[in-house]
Amino acid sequence: MKIIAIILLASAMIAAEGDTFVDAYAFGLSKHTRDDCYYKGDHNFEFNERNYGLGVGYGKVVSKHFDVMALGGVYKDSYNETARFALVGVRGWIGDRKGLHMNLSVNMGHYQGSDFDGIGILPVLGIGYKRVDLCFTGHPETKAPDHKDGVSPGSVGMFLKINVANW
Repeated sequence: MKIIAIILLASAMIAAEGDTFVDAYAFGLSKHTRDDCYYKGDHNFEFNERNYGLGVGYGKVVSKHFDVMALGGVYKDSYNETARFALVGVRGWIGDRKGLHMNLSVNMGHYQGSDFDGIGILPVLGIGYKRVDLCFTGHPETKAPDHKDGVSPGSVGMFLKINVANW
């Protein structure tokens, strides 16, 4: 079912009319609920991991309040190894895209890293001004047979989204 949803969303994005945009992503910090089973890196305030990485997104503005997009990237995972992702998503906007705004996106696709290799869904909340958004994402602790110890720890991540081009 998830694969069908991804294909339908990607098809809708290609067919969508409207302005096209490109976003860049700079990944940074995260907090995990069970840091005892993960790589012990430097600690910064209450964040217990530094997940540095980069990503790029391409999308279409569907209406004043909605976008469809595809994005991908790499970052340092919980074991200090390179993680990868390729996603499609929808994003809703509140406020002025060219001024103060908030957005919420739901992204679905393939993740590979931190002992996980499969399809997942990830929500993202962004708060921004003009072209720059401070974004937060996360998920609760869940049972996950794909993980080493059968549990995927809950986490909250923080990163920057920068709109680099529109046409």
